[in-house]
Amino acid sequence: MNWKQDKMNTNEPGKQSIDELLASEAQQMVMRTVRAMPEDVPSMAWRGALNARLVEKSARTRSRRRMWWVVSPSFGVVAAAAICFAVFVPGHRPVMPLTNDKPAVTLEDQLFASHSDSVTTQDVVGSGLSSQEVQQTSDDAVSEDTPAS
Repeated sequence: MNWKQDKMNTNEPGKQSIDELLASEAQQMVMRTVRAMPEDVPSMAWRGALNARLVEKSARTRSRRRMWWVVSPSFGVVAAAAICFAVFVPGHRPVMPLTNDKPAVTLEDQLFASHSDSVTTQDVVGSGLSSQEVQQTSDDAVSEDTPAS
């Protein structure tokens, strides 16, 4: 224990030790003032009122904390739902007016349709019959199916 006291007393030269500072006249005056103050012991009624207020405040704090415990996860759920809605809902496209008008047939569309018909006819007919013969044959079959009156 002596070594601690030795360390406390060894200060830098020119500086006062803490014991010397506490022994100063200003510190002694503060000590006398504090000792002269009357000792105020709180009454039992004041303590009881204080305890009642503390219990009431702790109950309010507890209920708020419980409410926050229930409500705070909902903020995360709402944020996650908003992000999912923003990411997964397709973008809003402008609504096109409903028109019954058919678009005008262009020359390119007509050429493409003619070529498609030509290719389809070639695939169906093959190298045997021409498209006129196929048409004539199908007309004959229809006339044979219908009874003559």
